[in-house]
Amino acid sequence: MPQPPSASRTTRMPAQPPANAVRRLSVPSLPDSISHSTFGHAMIGWGVGLRGAAQRLANIGSNDFRDLPLTEMQLRRWWHFFRNVHRINPKHPCACLRAELLRHALHQCSQKHAGATSH
Repeated sequence: MPQPPSASRTTRMPAQPPANAVRRLSVPSLPDSISHSTFGHAMIGWGVGLRGAAQRLANIGSNDFRDLPLTEMQLRRWWHFFRNVHRINPKHPCACLRAELLRHALHQCSQKHAGATSH
C-alpha cells in the first residue's frame, strides 16, 4: 500500500517567471460565424507561412480591410496578440508580419470609423 507523502518532504513549487517576462496572451475571440482560418486566410489574407504573409504585406491596397466584419477593438486585440507572440518568440516565422498586416487593417478600420463620424 502506498504511503502518503511525509510532512518532512518538500513539495516542489513551479518556478516563477522573471519579473520582466512577457505574459502570454490568450487567443482573441472572433464572431461565432468566423473561424480562425477564415479570419487569417480569407479576411486578412496572410497566406501560408512567411512567404504568404510577406507577399500580402507587399500588396496591401488602401481599402483592402475597410469592410471587415470586425470591430476596431477586435482587430486591436489580434494585433496585440501577434505582437505578443513575436515578443515571446522573436524567431516565430510569421508573427511579426501578421502583426504588421493587422496594424494596416486596424489603421483602415479606424479611418473608416473616423470618416463615418465626421459626416
